[in-house]
Amino acid sequence: MPNFVSSLPTSWRVLFVRGMRRGYYLNNNIHEVGRIQPIQGDEFYQGWNSFERIEKIAWLWNETNLFIENFFKTIPQENYFQFNFNELNKNSVKGLLDFLEIGDIPLEAVANTIKKPTNVQSTGSFPQGSEWSQEEKQKVINILVLKGIWIPF
Repeated sequence: MPNFVSSLPTSWRVLFVRGMRRGYYLNNNIHEVGRIQPIQGDEFYQGWNSFERIEKIAWLWNETNLFIENFFKTIPQENYFQFNFNELNKNSVKGLLDFLEIGDIPLEAVANTIKKPTNVQSTGSFPQGSEWSQEEKQKVINILVLKGIWIPF
Protein backbone atom coordinates (compact mmCIF):
# COMPACT_ATOMS: atom_id res chain seq x y z
CA MET A 1 0.00 0.00 0.00
CA PRO A 2 2.91 2.45 0.10
CA ASN A 3 2.24 3.54 -3.51
CA PHE A 4 -1.39 4.20 -2.65
CA VAL A 5 -0.43 6.31 0.36
CA SER A 6 2.20 8.34 -1.47
CA SER A 7 -0.01 8.96 -4.50
CA LEU A 8 -2.92 10.20 -2.35
CA PRO A 9 -1.20 11.83 0.64
CA THR A 10 -4.17 13.94 1.73
CA SER A 11 -6.82 11.27 1.29
CA TRP A 12 -8.94 9.96 4.13
CA ARG A 13 -8.98 6.27 4.93
CA VAL A 14 -12.12 4.76 6.41
CA LEU A 15 -12.36 1.16 7.54
CA PHE A 16 -15.91 -0.15 7.57
CA VAL A 17 -16.17 -3.07 9.97
CA ARG A 18 -19.07 -5.44 9.49
CA GLY A 19 -20.14 -8.89 10.56
CA MET A 20 -19.41 -12.25 8.98
CA ARG A 21 -22.60 -12.57 6.88
CA ARG A 22 -21.10 -13.25 3.49
CA GLY A 23 -21.63 -16.61 1.81
CA TYR A 24 -17.94 -17.47 1.97
CA TYR A 25 -16.40 -20.92 2.12
CA LEU A 26 -19.55 -22.81 1.20
CA ASN A 27 -17.67 -24.86 -1.43
CA ASN A 28 -20.59 -24.56 -3.79
CA ASN A 29 -19.54 -22.03 -6.39
CA ILE A 30 -16.71 -21.05 -8.70
CA HIS A 31 -15.77 -18.04 -6.56
CA GLU A 32 -14.35 -20.33 -3.87
CA VAL A 33 -11.38 -21.04 -6.15
CA GLY A 34 -10.24 -17.42 -5.79
CA ARG A 35 -10.91 -17.05 -2.07
CA ILE A 36 -7.72 -16.46 -0.10
CA GLN A 37 -6.41 -19.16 2.20
CA PRO A 38 -3.29 -19.71 4.27
CA ILE A 39 -0.05 -20.12 2.38
CA GLN A 40 2.64 -22.63 3.18
CA GLY A 41 4.39 -21.51 6.35
CA ASP A 42 1.24 -20.01 7.88
CA GLU A 43 0.32 -21.66 11.17
CA PHE A 44 -3.09 -22.64 9.77
CA TYR A 45 -1.89 -24.04 6.43
CA GLN A 46 -1.75 -27.71 7.47
CA GLY A 47 -5.23 -27.88 8.97
CA TRP A 48 -7.02 -25.67 6.47
CA ASN A 49 -8.83 -28.43 4.56
CA SER A 50 -10.29 -29.81 7.78
CA PHE A 51 -11.47 -26.42 9.05
CA GLU A 52 -15.18 -25.83 9.38
CA ARG A 53 -16.71 -22.84 7.65
CA ILE A 54 -16.74 -20.69 10.81
CA GLU A 55 -12.99 -21.25 11.23
CA LYS A 56 -12.25 -20.31 7.62
CA ILE A 57 -14.35 -17.16 7.87
CA ALA A 58 -12.66 -16.24 11.17
CA TRP A 59 -9.26 -16.71 9.54
CA LEU A 60 -10.21 -14.55 6.52
CA TRP A 61 -11.74 -11.89 8.73
CA ASN A 62 -8.64 -11.88 10.89
CA GLU A 63 -6.18 -11.69 7.99
CA THR A 64 -8.12 -8.84 6.40
CA ASN A 65 -8.27 -6.85 9.64
CA LEU A 66 -4.59 -7.46 10.46
CA PHE A 67 -3.59 -6.24 6.99
CA ILE A 68 -5.59 -3.04 7.47
CA GLU A 69 -4.42 -2.52 11.06
CA ASN A 70 -0.79 -2.93 10.00
CA PHE A 71 -1.37 -0.34 7.28
CA PHE A 72 -2.96 2.05 9.78
CA LYS A 73 0.16 1.80 11.95
CA THR A 74 2.11 3.44 9.11
CA ILE A 75 -0.02 6.59 8.94
CA PRO A 76 -1.04 9.19 11.53
CA GLN A 77 -4.20 8.35 13.49
CA GLU A 78 -5.91 11.54 12.34
CA ASN A 79 -5.74 10.17 8.75
CA TYR A 80 -8.04 7.21 9.29
CA PHE A 81 -11.36 6.35 10.88
CA GLN A 82 -12.79 2.98 11.90
CA PHE A 83 -16.54 2.67 11.44
CA ASN A 84 -18.28 -0.36 12.92
CA PHE A 85 -21.55 -1.19 11.15
CA ASN A 86 -22.44 -3.48 14.04
CA GLU A 87 -22.77 -0.35 16.19
CA LEU A 88 -24.64 1.75 13.65
CA ASN A 89 -26.42 4.71 15.25
CA LYS A 90 -26.69 8.43 14.68
CA ASN A 91 -23.72 9.20 16.94
CA SER A 92 -21.41 6.78 15.13
CA VAL A 93 -22.49 8.28 11.79
CA LYS A 94 -21.89 11.76 13.22
CA GLY A 95 -18.34 10.69 14.10
CA LEU A 96 -17.79 9.56 10.51
CA LEU A 97 -19.29 12.77 9.08
CA ASP A 98 -17.11 14.86 11.39
CA PHE A 99 -14.01 12.91 10.30
CA LEU A 100 -14.89 13.48 6.64
CA GLU A 101 -15.62 17.15 7.42
CA ILE A 102 -19.20 16.83 6.16
CA GLY A 103 -21.41 19.21 8.05
CA ASP A 104 -24.95 20.50 7.92
CA ILE A 105 -26.66 17.12 8.15
CA PRO A 106 -29.14 17.10 11.02
CA LEU A 107 -28.79 14.11 13.34
CA GLU A 108 -32.52 13.41 13.02
CA ALA A 109 -32.09 13.02 9.25
CA VAL A 110 -29.28 10.53 9.94
CA ALA A 111 -31.45 8.64 12.43
CA ASN A 112 -34.34 8.47 9.93
CA THR A 113 -32.05 7.21 7.19
CA ILE A 114 -30.63 4.48 9.42
CA LYS A 115 -34.15 3.20 10.04
CA LYS A 116 -34.55 2.49 6.28
CA PRO A 117 -31.50 0.49 5.10
CA THR A 118 -30.93 0.81 1.36
CA ASN A 119 -27.83 -1.34 0.83
CA VAL A 120 -28.84 -4.52 2.64
CA GLN A 121 -27.12 -7.74 1.71
CA SER A 122 -29.69 -9.90 -0.08
CA THR A 123 -27.87 -13.23 -0.01
CA GLY A 124 -25.74 -15.09 2.45
CA SER A 125 -26.31 -15.22 6.13
CA PHE A 126 -24.35 -15.92 9.22
CA PRO A 127 -25.62 -15.75 12.79
CA GLN A 128 -24.46 -12.98 15.10
CA GLY A 129 -21.76 -13.92 17.61
CA SER A 130 -24.32 -13.90 20.42
CA GLU A 131 -26.11 -16.77 18.64
CA TRP A 132 -23.04 -19.02 18.27
CA SER A 133 -22.66 -22.19 20.31
CA GLN A 134 -19.81 -22.37 22.84
CA GLU A 135 -18.02 -24.76 20.47
CA GLU A 136 -18.28 -22.26 17.57
CA LYS A 137 -17.09 -19.41 19.79
CA GLN A 138 -14.10 -21.48 20.86
CA LYS A 139 -13.19 -22.25 17.24
CA VAL A 140 -13.22 -18.53 16.42
CA ILE A 141 -11.22 -17.70 19.55
CA ASN A 142 -8.62 -20.32 18.59
CA ILE A 143 -8.06 -18.56 15.27
CA LEU A 144 -8.22 -14.95 16.46
CA VAL A 145 -6.28 -15.19 19.71
CA LEU A 146 -3.30 -16.78 17.99
CA LYS A 147 -3.16 -13.75 15.73
CA GLY A 148 -3.86 -11.21 18.47
CA ILE A 149 -7.07 -9.66 17.15
CA TRP A 150 -10.23 -8.64 19.02
CA ILE A 151 -13.05 -11.12 19.57
CA PRO A 152 -16.42 -10.29 17.93
CA PHE A 153 -18.71 -11.43 20.75
